[in-house]
Amino acid sequence: MVGPMSEALLADRYRLASVLGHGGMATVWRALDTRLGRTVAVKVLQASALSDPAAQERFNREAWTVARLRNPHIVTVLDAGLDDERPFLVMELVEGTTLAALLDAGRLDVDQAVDIAMQVCDALTTAHAAGLVHRDVKPGNILIGTDGVVKVCDFGIVRLTGAAQSTLTVAGTTVGTSRYMAPEQVSGGPVDARTDLYGLGCVLYAMLTGAPPFEGEAPLSIIWQQLHREPDPISGLRPDLPPPLVDLVGALLAKNPDDRPHAAADVRAALAAVAGAGQPARTPAVTGTSARGSAAVMSPTRTMPAIESIDSGPPPPRSRWWAPAGVGAVAGATLVAIVVAFLLTRPDGDASPPAGGAPVTTAVASPAAPVTDAGNAADPVAAVRQIVADLKATGQIDPGAAEEIEEKLRDLREAADEGKRGKTGSRSRDLARTVDRLHEDGKITEAGWKALEPAVAMLTEGGGED
Repeated sequence: MVGPMSEALLADRYRLASVLGHGGMATVWRALDTRLGRTVAVKVLQASALSDPAAQERFNREAWTVARLRNPHIVTVLDAGLDDERPFLVMELVEGTTLAALLDAGRLDVDQAVDIAMQVCDALTTAHAAGLVHRDVKPGNILIGTDGVVKVCDFGIVRLTGAAQSTLTVAGTTVGTSRYMAPEQVSGGPVDARTDLYGLGCVLYAMLTGAPPFEGEAPLSIIWQQLHREPDPISGLRPDLPPPLVDLVGALLAKNPDDRPHAAADVRAALAAVAGAGQPARTPAVTGTSARGSAAVMSPTRTMPAIESIDSGPPPPRSRWWAPAGVGAVAGATLVAIVVAFLLTRPDGDASPPAGGAPVTTAVASPAAPVTDAGNAADPVAAVRQIVADLKATGQIDPGAAEEIEEKLRDLREAADEGKRGKTGSRSRDLARTVDRLHEDGKITEAGWKALEPAVAMLTEGGGED
């Protein structure tokens, strides 16, 4: 390929016109298919990734994954190939916006939220039937066309049900977006269709209230909440919701997968019942220049774990999914230690959107880069501070102990601001010793210490020697 990409004719067929989005591994272009005379979205692997055989393999697997799915609510793959040894992927171009951009204006009305969720369920039903678990169901990956049709995109971190589960300690593994990740996902456990339904529950909660169930200053604090806290009751935030919808959201957000719905089709049926007539009015077309744009495939290629088998295996057992959401963390689940912080460290998630859109980001492993998640740069000190605040609010830490830790954090921040690496390391280790002592003295509960220790360990790992 010779000359600027914007002037190129890719594979002697696709004329690249303008950039729709870009990320760490790929750039997405608006392009013209000169052979068929239609406008498409073309994702091109960046030159920096060409020397990485694994990156190319992941790119190819993304094409394979989506191409096998046939559903009007999943972005369609039209073509794939090589141009001057550079892989590219051609997909339909969806004119519209993302749900993330729509939520920038605030919460949605019940009918619209239910309609969008039903269409997402249609997409997930197809994916799950093929043995695929999306693992990153979030507003940024839900496209809303100008005709109101909803499409799910970015199957870049899909997991095959029954395939060997990769561990969270593997460098380069994309693990999802903390605000929409199920407890079993952040704890490194096996995932299945119910994992996606938890993500859908977070999305539905955000649509109905204007914000996801858990937020914080850093991904690590959000991960802790996903494992250990119950969301604020949605009925208190939105008293006008019909009780069956309140119950459904609660079931979707159950910590234990066994307490969630069994299948996306079950969720769709419950949503249809809420809608009353069985099928709510189609989501209104997107209007207004501030919300419009080319929303299709605005995500770059992401780290994709190897797919070792296409055998989906048996479905999870039908469970008591209308049981109240569990109060505790997933049995046996603990907050992943230092590796989680380093896995959530690269702003290579989703691509930058067109004008008027909202950033869509997913944390990807890269220990050398700062943590980024949904636009919030992670500050390890802020993460510890957030967790301490959560523990204090739930009675798992003595108030005096919380203040002692806060004092240590202030000292650590001061050393970091002065750029004194040796002093920073010394103070971070002092913080770790203080936390251990407070735990031994009974001023931090066992569960609170398990939640706090990984964040403190991350600070200790990052400190220098005296």
